Amino acid sequence: MTLRAALAGLLVWLAAVPAAAQERPFDAFVLALSWSPSWCQDPEQAERAPLQCSPRRPFGWIVHGLWPQADGQPVRCPQSRERVPEALVSQMLPWMPSAGLIGQQWRSHGSCTGLTQERYFFAIRAARARIIAPDPQSLWPAGRVAPADLERAFVQANPGLDARAIAVTCREGALAEVRVCFDRRLRFAACPGVDERACRSAQVQVPGRRRG
Repeated sequence: MTLRAALAGLLVWLAAVPAAAQERPFDAFVLALSWSPSWCQDPEQAERAPLQCSPRRPFGWIVHGLWPQADGQPVRCPQSRERVPEALVSQMLPWMPSAGLIGQQWRSHGSCTGLTQERYFFAIRAARARIIAPDPQSLWPAGRVAPADLERAFVQANPGLDARAIAVTCREGALAEVRVCFDRRLRFAACPGVDERACRSAQVQVPGRRRG
C-alpha cells in the first residue's frame, strides 16, 4: 500500500470513528513540536533521553505528541497500561527519539482517541509530514527570537496555515514548543484554547544543537 493510500484510509477512519465508552470524543488534534536543544540543556532531562540529547545526533524539532482536543481543551482519559511494542518504538524514533516519550504519549493521549497504536503513530507521522518547520537556529543565529516572528516564519512556510492555528510556547525564558492545530482530517484548524497558552515574552532564547 502506498503512503498516499494509507493516509487516505486513515483520514476516512478518523472522520468516522465513534466514541466508545472508554474513550472521550474529540474534534481536533494538536501537534506539539519541541525544540530539542532547549529540553536537552537540562542535565537531568538529557540523562533520561540519551539518544535525543547525544551530540552525535543533533536533533532540532522533534515531535512531542499528537493530542486529541474537544471544544478547545485537551481530552483526558485514564492512562492505558498497554505497552508500545519495540518494533513500533523503533519505527517512531526518527520523529520521537525517546522510547519513554513514545510510551508516555500513547498512554496519556493516543489511547484516548480510539485509534490502534499503529494508526495513532501513523497519524503522528502524517501530521508531522504536513508541516515545514523552519530552523530558528539558522534564521536567528544570535540565539534569540520573538515568538511572534517564529510564528510568522511557520505561517509563511506552510500554505493554508494562519496565526489562529499555531502557538509558540516557552519555558524559563527559552523556546519550548510550536503547537499546530488540525481538525480530524489533519487540515489546519483554528484553536483559540491553544493560543491562550502561548508564550507572551517579547523574546526567548534559542539554544543551539549540541554537536560532537
